[in-house]
Amino acid sequence: MAKEESKDQAQDLPCGVTQAEIKQWKGKYKEVHLLTVEAEEGSEKEFYQGYFRRPDLKVIEAATGAGQGNIVTFGRILFKSCFLAGDEELQSDEEAQLQAYKELSKIFRTRVASLKKL
Repeated sequence: MAKEESKDQAQDLPCGVTQAEIKQWKGKYKEVHLLTVEAEEGSEKEFYQGYFRRPDLKVIEAATGAGQGNIVTFGRILFKSCFLAGDEELQSDEEAQLQAYKELSKIFRTRVASLKKL
């Protein structure tokens, strides 16, 4: 079993990221997401990929404050603050970024809460 584990850690994931890096990120940020966006037509790559962490309250506050009513500003802050590693094209292709912004909004989970007057 130890052999399998070391083999898995040595195996590269998309964008040259290793299992060890994923484990380290999960330890620090709790959640790591792999985002995939279709590449520009004529590109050497079929798609661009990037790893993103779950945003903390500081990132959410910055994004909502600066992006009041502007989904692009909100997405840009979320993208830049939560990007861990990935294809350079994902950061330079504006159309890919817009799709990434849209997809990153799904990173937030909805939880049920209730308030009871006592």
